[in-house]
Amino acid sequence: MSLVEVVRPDPNKPARILRKPDTNELILEYTGVDNNVYRVPAVIAVLPVEFESLVTQLTLAGPVRRLETIDLKSITIFIDNGLDQDVTVQIKANRVKALGKSVNVGSSIVVPAGSSDARTLSPDTSGFLPYITVTLQCSVAPTSGAVSVYRIRYRGDEAVVVDALEIRDTSAHDASTDPTKIFVVEW
Repeated sequence: MSLVEVVRPDPNKPARILRKPDTNELILEYTGVDNNVYRVPAVIAVLPVEFESLVTQLTLAGPVRRLETIDLKSITIFIDNGLDQDVTVQIKANRVKALGKSVNVGSSIVVPAGSSDARTLSPDTSGFLPYITVTLQCSVAPTSGAVSVYRIRYRGDEAVVVDALEIRDTSAHDASTDPTKIFVVEW
């Protein structure tokens, strides 16, 4: 067996063992001290050891190579307010795909009746949590129209966050009150 150089893992970042569904191959995914994310084929024995020790003890099945870097690009939240009243939108983020314990991202956005607005989020400026959703509320009850919200990564990659929600009250609306219309989506 030949020795290979392993980029030292950042002890402040999480690491995980993944299993490729098509081959059942085990992959060690970690963030190196150089801030790159590495995925390396791994054959390991499950031992009660700390991660740093585990990395130094693992047997690599082939050369270490950088397979994929997670590219956390900016996303844009696009709001299309077709309601006949202004709507206030609060973008929320979470570490899990759930509304509970989500946190506000930035300040709320007031989108005038019959118009659109957008906010771009960048991990550098707004922070990063892997899941995004919104809370919507009108200060005056609308009588017609619907509001839709989209998460856009780049052309051709968008997710529906709010699917043509017809608000007719002044209550707050989110994924718990309207689960068939408001969704928690990936960053």
